[in-house]
Amino acid sequence: MTSFTLEASYHLNLATIDRQHQQILDRMAAIDQVITGAESAEDMNSVVNVLEIYCKRHFFDEERLMERRSFPTTLEHKIQHDLFVQHLDQLKSSDTSPRSSEKVILLRDWFLNHILSEDMRYAEFFLKKG
Repeated sequence: MTSFTLEASYHLNLATIDRQHQQILDRMAAIDQVITGAESAEDMNSVVNVLEIYCKRHFFDEERLMERRSFPTTLEHKIQHDLFVQHLDQLKSSDTSPRSSEKVILLRDWFLNHILSEDMRYAEFFLKKG
């Protein structure tokens, strides 16, 4: 079974953001369960829609936080968020085959990589700035 747990090394030490990151992973796990349970395409779209709505809210929260703290690469960060949402749209048009499961794993990996490479930057910036 694929892991959708936010390990401690991914924590930004920003409680709300860390909770949101785990919630996103939980929603990805729900998608993976729909796929492995051979649910219908309608069920698939429903769980992907829930993830998409939650991600958009989370990304909005992150972007406002970066803007309020004058993080220098907020725009570039937002572009990455937009690309992720586009990938979610592609997942909605997928079937519930094992290939779709691979797409969820790729989304998870992208998301975790994004936390380590991009989100850590703004967390460190905030800590330095105080």
